[in-house]
Amino acid sequence: MTARTLAYVALTIVGLVVVAQLVRTCDFTRDYGQLTRPSSYSISAVGLALFYETLTLTDLKPQRAFAGQNAWKPGPNQLVVLADPVLSLTRRPDLAEAPRLLVILPKYIYQDSLDKPAWLEQAQARKANHLGPLWRDLGLIDADAPPSEPDLTLTATPKEWPQTLAGHHPTFPAQTQLLREPALSPLIAAPEGLVLGERWRDQRQLLILADPDLVNNHGLGQGDNLALTMAALKVALPNGGEVIFDEPILSPPKPRARANPDLIGPVELPAGPEIIIFAQIFLAALLAAFSGGSRFGPPLKEDKVVDFGRKKLIDNSARLLERASRQKAVTQDYLAMIAKAAAKAARLPRGLSEAETLSRLDLIDRRFSLKKILGELARASSPTPKTCLEWAKKAYAWKARLESGSESGRRNN
Repeated sequence: MTARTLAYVALTIVGLVVVAQLVRTCDFTRDYGQLTRPSSYSISAVGLALFYETLTLTDLKPQRAFAGQNAWKPGPNQLVVLADPVLSLTRRPDLAEAPRLLVILPKYIYQDSLDKPAWLEQAQARKANHLGPLWRDLGLIDADAPPSEPDLTLTATPKEWPQTLAGHHPTFPAQTQLLREPALSPLIAAPEGLVLGERWRDQRQLLILADPDLVNNHGLGQGDNLALTMAALKVALPNGGEVIFDEPILSPPKPRARANPDLIGPVELPAGPEIIIFAQIFLAALLAAFSGGSRFGPPLKEDKVVDFGRKKLIDNSARLLERASRQKAVTQDYLAMIAKAAAKAARLPRGLSEAETLSRLDLIDRRFSLKKILGELARASSPTPKTCLEWAKKAYAWKARLESGSESGRRNN
């Protein structure tokens, strides 16, 4: 190989290694603002990123507050949304005293992805929710009352919603999480239980959303869910109100262990199964470089040589006709020549049209019809060379019988 080819190989390998290293180490969720894995701003199916960004198009001025990171106190015209109420109230118990509070109850047990913290690895509906402590924090159960759990059940989606807002009906998947709580006034409810309930206490408004599929990423766009959610916000907020999404900060995700702890810098050498991947990239780069060289791969297939001589002349003519894809036209001309020779051999009168000539020739020998072959040739869009050769042989043998009265000994010449 020349020096230029070697340079191309080296540059290709270096480029592929750099790209592979970026794919392994880059955090593709950083630009989206993902700070915690269980986050109300998550772009996963159970997150609320779509709800948040939809509100940015309205005058509700949505904001994000990070409990435990910065001090903030909700105002009377702000609706605090707790997408993870247990985590939020663990870090900030005073949020339970917010003037306006929307608590979204958990429905799923999910495992986040290690490679993409804002994505889910898997999610499944909870079989049981232990919300007794949360009910105490929200003031729905007195502190000295005996321990009990809210009546929160996962059941088949109701077919009728007699209690709803602005005439819109919610749309849920096969199973809906419904709540039975006498302390709440139903805003969106079915006979089996409520989805959204409200309670006023000491000038404080508490809203409980039993099923998060009404507002999460994969449910907000279903049916009338968006219109129903906006109607609920109008009930909860005065004119000029704002929405605050609380995101509890517990601890950042643990970084992955480096394959080579002694290596300093942003470049990390592959280890374990990654060596196989890099070896395949290296071999692919070598093959790509060698394929451009002058001595790599099978030899080029030579084209058929055009030679001289009578037999070669016939072969060359046939090959040129095959390349031009003019078999049909050549066959038509040949059969027309056969028709003229047969008319001369049969002593037909001159001046006959082509159709008259073919009709009279069919009457001479009923074992063969040149007119039929010409019709088949005309109907065929692209006859194969083998079919054209068969038609030509039959026509030639028929003409020879007319000329000599028997099979011609020259038909195979």
